[in-house]
Amino acid sequence: MLKYIIAVTNTALPVVLVIGVFLAFHELRAGDRSGKPLRAGFWLGAIAALTLVLLKKNTGFVVREYYNLALLFPALAAEALLVLLAWVPLRNPLEGRGRAWFTLISAACLALWVGFALPDILFYPYDFPVGMDSIFNTRYAYKVIGYSIGLVLALLALYATLSIFRQFSPRVRRILFQAVLLVHAGRQFLTILQILLGRNLIPRSPFLTGLIIAFLNRAEWFLFVLMAIGAAAAVAVYLKNRAASFIAPNPALVRKLKAAARRQKRWCAVLGTVFVAALLSVTVGAAYENREVVLEPPKEMAVRDGMILLPLEMIDDGKLHRFRHEAPDGTEIRYIVIKKNETAFGVGLDACDVCGATGYYERNGQVVCILCDVVMNKSTIGFPGGCNPVPLSYRVEEGRMRIEVADLEKDAWRFKK
Repeated sequence: MLKYIIAVTNTALPVVLVIGVFLAFHELRAGDRSGKPLRAGFWLGAIAALTLVLLKKNTGFVVREYYNLALLFPALAAEALLVLLAWVPLRNPLEGRGRAWFTLISAACLALWVGFALPDILFYPYDFPVGMDSIFNTRYAYKVIGYSIGLVLALLALYATLSIFRQFSPRVRRILFQAVLLVHAGRQFLTILQILLGRNLIPRSPFLTGLIIAFLNRAEWFLFVLMAIGAAAAVAVYLKNRAASFIAPNPALVRKLKAAARRQKRWCAVLGTVFVAALLSVTVGAAYENREVVLEPPKEMAVRDGMILLPLEMIDDGKLHRFRHEAPDGTEIRYIVIKKNETAFGVGLDACDVCGATGYYERNGQVVCILCDVVMNKSTIGFPGGCNPVPLSYRVEEGRMRIEVADLEKDAWRFKK
């Protein structure tokens, strides 16, 4: 249950905070007659996300990284245009072509944000029944409950953010919107860089690799900054309504003003509660869920004529097996082997292009990256891309798997400390 609360919170909360602030600013800039294009943008993004999920789960030709790149590049461009239009010194709301362009770019941004974030949320339910004979059991119920709690927290954060940011003046709304968009764009840029490096689409360098690893280790910081902006806004609105004096022509209007102030204070309390729950889930909860994995030391196999020989009876049980080889300079090179099906093995280094040499372990029959907790699809182990282990060539002859030492030692640099 805790795993899915953390996963949905990490995935959904950043984008719903951005969307909430964006909608509050959009109402100011475009008026209340542009809801239809925004709804169209939302559904367009949702359809793209659902299409990706269905194709990814039922075909083998969809590559998620390329899908993300196709969304993130235009998203950054559209966000830059939004910022420029936000500074145009025109009256609110915009009129004529100005409003038309602003609404079109806004709808495009919403479609791209939803299309990027929603697939992860739609993918999670596919993991619910793993290792289960029936959905009518406690483990399945806990997964559904955790997933649902994460969704409820995200939706509450969206409505609370929209309600709170509506209370600010046009100038403050613009500043807050640009601050939130800057944080969001920074995260998008680093995600693009991560994909480009992982797919070898740009030259690799120690600086860029170190930058991406630092980003992966501190990805939640972007969420914390967005939460800090939202929390500061909520405190400001709460204090404003608490100290407000209500003057109106008649008692009925005074009661109406007081009710509106109470409603705003409740939304501030709701957002604060969501933030506390999210903060606990991604810190204390994540620390518990991702507590240190204790691994058995990798085995060292003898080398004969430049070849490592692994007896098939040692590795044909479907379990993850970890091995080591010491390079001439003393570097320990780790590699893993797992039987994928009756005819194929997954063989690779205990390292990947994205997360480095942190390695993998087996959890509940699944191969998991130690650093980012991504579960590997066993059928893709042995192929490059994403968080998959770096592929390692092998052949099977006379009841043994043969791995050339030269193939291991050429990647020794990945394991140097």
